[in-house]
Amino acid sequence: LDLIDFLAAQNRFVVREGGWIETGLADGPLRKHGEFEEISRDAELQLGLNFEPQWTQYANLVLSPADSKNREFAFHSPNSGSPDPAIGIRLKAPAEIRHIDIQNRTNEQFYDRAKDLAVWTSDDGTNWKQVWKAKKAEANWSIDLPAGTTGRYLKIGLDGKGILHLNQIVVYGKRQF
Repeated sequence: LDLIDFLAAQNRFVVREGGWIETGLADGPLRKHGEFEEISRDAELQLGLNFEPQWTQYANLVLSPADSKNREFAFHSPNSGSPDPAIGIRLKAPAEIRHIDIQNRTNEQFYDRAKDLAVWTSDDGTNWKQVWKAKKAEANWSIDLPAGTTGRYLKIGLDGKGILHLNQIVVYGKRQF
């Protein structure tokens, strides 16, 4: 049992050129939201500037189906409060993005830090369009986006200064081949 616990605690991840992290753990069926299928399972993640390694050890799991109850957060921006802290998601291919489920840090004492949470999309990772902004802090957000919301890149973060820490994100839609 000790060996199983040790192996389960191992969580190595690969960081590619440009700081893109392989999100791994792609086993199991893709999740669905109505007619839309999970399109973020094989995406890559990019953390914002100065995210501390001790607070990002589970960053690769934020897009995976791994049980999120086993951690308080997948990543955490600096505690000093950064201007517009955010993470980037690079989908495997351009897609119509129709729904996003986001789980806040599990400790409700810190929910309010995400009161300015927002989502942006981009075709090229440079030019961004804000497509959603939270009305208030929540434990979870279930975001429906209008038809025609497209992109290959998403940026999820705070629209203003603060501390960003989230536990799980699932993006649903239809890939454009």
